[in-house]
Amino acid sequence: MDKAEMVDEMMIFKKMSVLPTEKDFLDAIVSVSLQELKRSSLRAMACPKVDPIHMAYRETVRFVGTTFSAMVSKVFKEFRPLNETHPVFGRLISQRFDISHLSLAVAQLVDAKRLFYSISMRFVQLLNKDDCDSLDKCKRLNVAALGCLLTVAMRILPCLAYLEKVRQYMAQASEKNLEDENAATLTNKKHVALLPKEACTGLHTPRFDIQNVAGFVLPEAVARVEELGLEYGLKL
Repeated sequence: MDKAEMVDEMMIFKKMSVLPTEKDFLDAIVSVSLQELKRSSLRAMACPKVDPIHMAYRETVRFVGTTFSAMVSKVFKEFRPLNETHPVFGRLISQRFDISHLSLAVAQLVDAKRLFYSISMRFVQLLNKDDCDSLDKCKRLNVAALGCLLTVAMRILPCLAYLEKVRQYMAQASEKNLEDENAATLTNKKHVALLPKEACTGLHTPRFDIQNVAGFVLPEAVARVEELGLEYGLKL
């Protein structure tokens, strides 16, 4: 790889998006919920026989799950495996970060995407059932679904924060960093940043069990969902 190609590859890091924070996930819940409220009003006018609130709950869960999945997918797609980049970039990253922790953080996002999908689809199935025939039951299922989705998001926040540090470090890299990298390697001057201990144990389960929602969901996630409902007047 010549110097021009190396500079081009360096630009990949500089163009990477800022990684999602807790606020981004909360904003996504609010945005999707508000959109579904507007759509439910239009559905009620177009088809009076359809229960617009019931449908709004179902579609909110579906699209929040889809939105969360898209948010993490974008991250692990931008963080290419180091063996697909020039070795000099891998060595530069390893001067500051533990490569195994970098791989673990990305793997956690892949697991989170699977959970976002399975949680949203399972709750959509419940909201579609004939016995989901009261507004109160729909509301409880909706809050539980959003609480579970937000729980997964909150559990991967340390991984996202870690990858954001990698992104910032590489985005600030200069040609001089690359030139000095071999000297730093030879003198073994490493300043390794590690993932927080709680993020190294992985998500609590690779699968979602609808029968164990109470053991899965974080109480603070449910509380935050309920606060959003009150704050923005959402039908959560």
